[in-house]
Amino acid sequence: MNAIVIPRPALAALLLAHCAGMLDLVVLPVWIGTLVGHYGLPPQGAGQLVTLFLLAMVLVSVTVAARFDRLPRRALAVLGFGSAALIFAAAALCSTYQTLLILHLLAGLGVGCGLSMTHGAMGHSIRPHRTFACAGLALSVAAILLLAGLPLLIERHGGQLLFQALAGIMAVTALALLLTYPALGPVVRESRVATNLRLGRKVWLVIAGICLMTINNAMVFGYLDVIGRARGFDNGQINGVLMALGLVNLVVVVPLALYLERRVIAERAILFGPPVQTLLAALITNASNYLPWAVAGALYTGAQIATHTFVFALLARLDPSRRAVAATPAMLMTGAACGPVVGGLLGERFGFGALGLATALLGGLALLAFLLARAQPLPITGNPAPQQS
Repeated sequence: MNAIVIPRPALAALLLAHCAGMLDLVVLPVWIGTLVGHYGLPPQGAGQLVTLFLLAMVLVSVTVAARFDRLPRRALAVLGFGSAALIFAAAALCSTYQTLLILHLLAGLGVGCGLSMTHGAMGHSIRPHRTFACAGLALSVAAILLLAGLPLLIERHGGQLLFQALAGIMAVTALALLLTYPALGPVVRESRVATNLRLGRKVWLVIAGICLMTINNAMVFGYLDVIGRARGFDNGQINGVLMALGLVNLVVVVPLALYLERRVIAERAILFGPPVQTLLAALITNASNYLPWAVAGALYTGAQIATHTFVFALLARLDPSRRAVAATPAMLMTGAACGPVVGGLLGERFGFGALGLATALLGGLALLAFLLARAQPLPITGNPAPQQS
């Protein structure tokens, strides 16, 4: 499987890159709020910019992940984050919608490319489960720090500070990857990989299951604030749940996933994800009392995070080329891009109770995909002859 022990400096750079590439999900409310409040865009226009950024990430991730074992990984990682730094710096100097639209598209391509090279490298770790769980810990810390300080700084210094901050983070990430990106071994010959291009049915079923869970996660979590207000909860109660959510992921969810790494088989562990997510979604969308709603809200994203940690390790084991784990950004951003649109449509037309029903339907399909994947035999993969690049 060409698994390696990733040196600590390289691991630190990969964790930084994971945080930088996933910042769009962490600061999504701040991002949209800044575009509306400081740039004067309507909510729909602001949402379109961020959605375009996410869709660009999906597009480039799918493209480069399919060729991960044949590409210059370090160069693309540095180029991706480096170009995103320059594009965000340019966005800080612009205010017209058309220009921001183009820049969001280009930035999404850069970040998606860099993040795919990051996740592909993490998949080469001799302990991919632990590596991805550590990335979750790092992102939880980054989320707490950014959400605590960034809105105040933007309010004080103006909306352009958002893009300046993103540019700085991307630049530091590119430099760290340039200096420490791990050696993953030789690139395979194009002519020798023809028979190994297709991922097995087991891999595709696992990918389908986690994609359905990401859609559910974004569909409900994106409207947690709106649902809370509709239930009559005040700002303090809702913000308390959001703060508790970050702490729960940091203190409980990710450490629990780490603890269970060698105690629960991944193919069995992922079966718990969809039912737990569905139950929590039902409480969020239907509970009228604050306590059950708050507990479910604080735990909701944890179901996705814990399940994806096991999925990441499973895909790294099933696909020695690491192309599947390199497509992690596409799996995550597909849900982030589609979930809010579906959630808004259902909530507006049928009420938020319909979100619980939709989550149950998609959760059932996700569980079915995981069950079918577990029933599939292990794929037989050959090791294509390497070629030094």
